[in-house]
Amino acid sequence: MLGFIIAAIVIIAVIIGINAPKWFNPNRIYEKYPETPKDLGLRKASKLLLTVDRLEASFDADFTARLKYRVMQTHPKMKDAEFMWRLFELKRYLMLTAVLKQVPMFSTKVDDVWHEMLMFTREYSTICDHVAGQFIHHAPHTETVSMPHERAWFDWVYHQVFTGTPPSRHMYRGFFQNPLDPRLLQDFRNKTVSELIEKYFNSQAVTRYPDVAKGVQHLIETLQNQIKRADQEMRETSVKEYVNHMADRVRRRQWEDDLPLMLATSSVYLSLYAQDDYAEHMMLLDRAKQADSSSASNCGGYVSGNSSHDSCDSSDGSSDSGSSCSSCGGGGD
Repeated sequence: MLGFIIAAIVIIAVIIGINAPKWFNPNRIYEKYPETPKDLGLRKASKLLLTVDRLEASFDADFTARLKYRVMQTHPKMKDAEFMWRLFELKRYLMLTAVLKQVPMFSTKVDDVWHEMLMFTREYSTICDHVAGQFIHHAPHTETVSMPHERAWFDWVYHQVFTGTPPSRHMYRGFFQNPLDPRLLQDFRNKTVSELIEKYFNSQAVTRYPDVAKGVQHLIETLQNQIKRADQEMRETSVKEYVNHMADRVRRRQWEDDLPLMLATSSVYLSLYAQDDYAEHMMLLDRAKQADSSSASNCGGYVSGNSSHDSCDSSDGSSDSGSSCSSCGGGGD
């Protein structure tokens, strides 16, 4: 009997160790940050403040309360702080649909709230029109699929538009785990602005809303400049020297609290010149931040999470089983 009990304890410990986050209590990360950033944590350089204003104006108190009621009924163990952060990330996701042509959904936690919002057809249609200039379709895949290049593009754009937060990292299971598609980078070298808008961005919103047009122009110019800077870095130094230099800047806190923006910049360089060793180099930069005990948090690194090679299978359909896994996508007609 004693042997059976010991075996049962070992099995339970293994299961918990595999499936639970290090802090185990999923609400702790949300409770530690009781307030979401103002204006969705929008970066001033993104040019999209008016887009945020249109989005927030569509979420009146009555609609938000009714949406929260539905979500909490479906997820009775969810705390108020977690709902607040999940809705916050859904708003960010909807913002990205105003900018990008297609936006796969990479977080089941955010997707759960999206599902409930779809039930409010009138309000949802209004939000879509005000933000993206067209209806944002929820297009489920027949099965969860790994989309590493799409995830890399999502991560890069996300951090040009928004500041990073620990709850964001938690809901998306880390960022910058996948290199950008070489074909995308080549397009940003060679294609015209109009060609890039047509291929990668929400051209309808660009035409309708001047703020979205300015935001897209900013993203195009930023990536083109980062590609040029990466080319110059490659002419002047080796990949190893570049990574060691960036890691040293992180350790000396030259980036202060904006590690995500540095990782976004480094992801361009490493996607161009170190595709095969991309994950190893990004983790080295991430660990350099964690090594600074004065800035480390209990949520681990910003990159760390399941690798892009993880299976997208999920036994109960409720967990984010891989950083590049997507069960659905959003976009216009």
